[in-house]
Amino acid sequence: GVILQAHMDMVPQKNNDTVHDFEKDPIETYIDGDWVTARETTLGADNGIGASLAMAVLSDTTIKHGPIEALFTIDEEEGMDGAFGLKPGFLKGETLINCDSEEEGELFVGCAGGADLNISIQFKEDTYIPEGDVAVKLSLTGLKGGHSGVDIHLGRANANKLIFRFLKEAVCDYGARLSSIEGGSLRNAIPREAFAVVTIPGDNVEALWELVSDYQDMFREEYKGIENNISFVADMTDLPGTLIPEEIQDDIINAIEGCQNGVISMLSDFPGTVESSSNLAIVKSSNELIEIKILVRSSSESR
Repeated sequence: GVILQAHMDMVPQKNNDTVHDFEKDPIETYIDGDWVTARETTLGADNGIGASLAMAVLSDTTIKHGPIEALFTIDEEEGMDGAFGLKPGFLKGETLINCDSEEEGELFVGCAGGADLNISIQFKEDTYIPEGDVAVKLSLTGLKGGHSGVDIHLGRANANKLIFRFLKEAVCDYGARLSSIEGGSLRNAIPREAFAVVTIPGDNVEALWELVSDYQDMFREEYKGIENNISFVADMTDLPGTLIPEEIQDDIINAIEGCQNGVISMLSDFPGTVESSSNLAIVKSSNELIEIKILVRSSSESR
């Protein structure tokens, strides 16, 4: 017997200005040349195409085959919970084909393993904001993002890494203080957007505006030919009630800037194939807590 396996869940990503509820709204699909794609959201082809392949085999009366079982699992994207919940003896087949590979007509005999690195930092909020300070919201958007395994070698920008590069200079040279940060949304997606609220002495606002423009130009130049729509803007916003304590702020900025991200090593016996990688997926502050999520992958256990 042969088992055809696929997972039913998807990575729900949407553009920040898109109104879409993934739990209620259908994916809006359209044809672009030879491709089916979605408007302003992810499509869900991973692993909907695998589920479709298994269902096509089940419904086709012309294919000659032995016993076929189709296994559809849930929560693959969140940590393989559906597969882990499978009870022994549920399946009868001896050969399992996981229909979750990237290339049609090819069989894969191995893949990288993964580990979740989840970091949380608690702190007591700072309520002192110097007189004359104003608040600015920083928005970094328009990045391509992508799958942290399949697309990690393409050199795409990581929104968390970029915005923290800017924050370091803004804090060191312009007197900025960090109030909140929200970058990335899912552990296995390269972060496409990041947002921060900072306070800054009113006298430095014009200089900060110029700095934001300079960084946008620099990011676009660095990622020319890879990222085509990088947008980095600053807008005045309401003064926040609290700030992240200066010591915690500085530690987070230094840690994120120094954190490895992207391809770490390549396979020597399979040229062009990534061995180890890391995705600095999420940096988010809320209610006296900062959470950082990193997804580490490698086909080497020791690495």
